[in-house]
Amino acid sequence: MSTIVTIVFKGGLGSVEAKLFRAGVEIDKDDTDKSGDLILKDAIPGDLISLKGVSPANGTDVTISVPTIPPTPDHRQAGAIIKSYDVS
Repeated sequence: MSTIVTIVFKGGLGSVEAKLFRAGVEIDKDDTDKSGDLILKDAIPGDLISLKGVSPANGTDVTISVPTIPPTPDHRQAGAIIKSYDVS
């Protein structure tokens, strides 16, 4: 089953790229400039999900379909999005 990263841009334009890393190697990525789901390969404990992008004025909500540290849903403030989530 795929790992789903749900992005909800709040009130404006934004963009984000999600990457899935395993043992330091990028194994999948997806990006969007509108609210919706990013689909990544199956994440397993020990993997890392990295987000990079720009959040609009009212922020961005991020929800990941697998358990992570820090947990989601997570609200990112306006401005640059640079965040990593460890899959637990």
